[in-house]
Amino acid sequence: MGKLPPEDLKKLLSCIRKDNRVVVSPQLGFDAGVHLIDNDKYLVVSTDPCLGVPEEWFGWFLINYVASDVALFGAKTEFCTINLLGAPTTKPKVFHKAMKQACDAANEPGITIVTGHTGTYNGISRMVGVCTGYGHINKNKLITPGGAKPKDQILCIKPIGLETAVNFALTQEALAKKLFGKKRTTELKCVTLQSCVKEALLLADIKGVHAMHDATEGGLTAAINEMAEASKVGFRVE
Repeated sequence: MGKLPPEDLKKLLSCIRKDNRVVVSPQLGFDAGVHLIDNDKYLVVSTDPCLGVPEEWFGWFLINYVASDVALFGAKTEFCTINLLGAPTTKPKVFHKAMKQACDAANEPGITIVTGHTGTYNGISRMVGVCTGYGHINKNKLITPGGAKPKDQILCIKPIGLETAVNFALTQEALAKKLFGKKRTTELKCVTLQSCVKEALLLADIKGVHAMHDATEGGLTAAINEMAEASKVGFRVE
């Protein structure tokens, strides 16, 4: 599950054609790409799948996975596209519910949905969503995961593992109660999941912030490792 091993991912990306308008091409540790749109502006683009998450949060995750990736490059997501794919037995109301959640999640930060696709296909056992988001940024404002410098401090802005614990409490309630207790499981089920979009955009305007990354697959350790490799620096965490 999750991302391909680094060497396999590098091999996968090796056939991509080079273009001098592409500022940040697909590469390890970079969850968004960047290309030139005019003399002083870049377009930041990210795409992500959404599956295996609690039904109550499907549309929220669909939007926020991508919005976070774009924000971590210093840009605000302005537009997005959405694909909703399900098994042939998927009822229209399931699509309607997911789309309503996505619309609500997009409306909050002012993201406009411009196109997409919805359909049912053999071979799909559960609903899969794919969102692509993009926003423009001035050249001198761009931040990438490869910008970390020696002596930079590592700042974590959200509780580590909160999203995983909340998902577990929602999808595996009986087991969560055994592990965490009834009271803590109930508390976790009531947590409103938090996005890093607002904080990332605020941090992007602060001088001295050189690189940002979200802690998704692999958590904090994987995020720091990816930043370190992309930036050609080491790190120490106590």
